[in-house]
Amino acid sequence: MKITNDIYQVGGEGHTSPRDAAIYLLAWDGHAALVDAGCGGQTGRLLDNVQACGVTWEQIELLLITHCHFDHAGGAAELKQRLGLIVVAHTLDAEFIETGDDEVTAASWYGASLTPVVVDRRLSRPKEEIQLGEGTVEALHLPGHSPGSLVYLVESDGQRVLFGQDVHGPLDRRL
Repeated sequence: MKITNDIYQVGGEGHTSPRDAAIYLLAWDGHAALVDAGCGGQTGRLLDNVQACGVTWEQIELLLITHCHFDHAGGAAELKQRLGLIVVAHTLDAEFIETGDDEVTAASWYGASLTPVVVDRRLSRPKEEIQLGEGTVEALHLPGHSPGSLVYLVESDGQRVLFGQDVHGPLDRRL
């Protein structure tokens, strides 16, 4: 589903699995990134949706994780293995993604297990910029739903678009 000339929804209910949170594709100047990875299990369908947007798998450089919960990060390991992309997450959530903590990531709620994956770029400041080709993705730390919840902000077609998945909470009792 096209949102702007640079942004598409490629995963989530109606696109991949209804269990997946929304997965977005950012694509400009031959460079691309995914925002979140869903639960996994529908990676082939997700990648078919990416190609239907005119983006090749080789163009996908980054996986921008909004937070560590399974419906957002569960597919990260398979995407990294298949595409060799760079996984980006906040340092406060990275440990749960890297260890496959099924309780904190809520994978156990799905009767599943999160496959651990290395987070290549750990964000730790309140606001950070991430380069994607000639463009910039702004990452803002917005804890609450998880300790390391992030929102991503981009400009596309003269509009500012915010990816604020699950900006609510807290669910983590340690907060």
